Amino acid sequence: MGILTGGLIIEGSVGERYVTVAPSAGTNEVQTLSISGTPTGGTFTLTFDGYTTAAIAHNAAAAAVQSALLALPNLDSGDVVASGGALPGTPVVLTFGGNYARMPVNLITANGALLTGGTSPTASVAETTPGVKA
Repeated sequence: MGILTGGLIIEGSVGERYVTVAPSAGTNEVQTLSISGTPTGGTFTLTFDGYTTAAIAHNAAAAAVQSALLALPNLDSGDVVASGGALPGTPVVLTFGGNYARMPVNLITANGALLTGGTSPTASVAETTPGVKA
């Protein structure tokens, strides 16, 4: 019997068979923040693992959303990068990295109760790409 690093050994009656299996590089979690109902004012908050951001403007740019999240005590610089936006017309894409790279991440929740104007505005977050361990 032999050892094959990074591979799989299959034994049978005719001897050992080696199958090379590439190690998984993992996948970073991606979540998408959207605001519907076309609000004209107000704010919303985001909660991640029990910590809630300060109020975020209804028309925030991706950089403002990222700053609000990185102000949470459980996120460090590089843990989440925001792109896309500005809200409410264009979703903000949140890509996890740093301490949360290549792993499943709990879904961020949004509270849009203080959004105003428009038609029943709401804020929501959906998982776009699940994180996969390396």
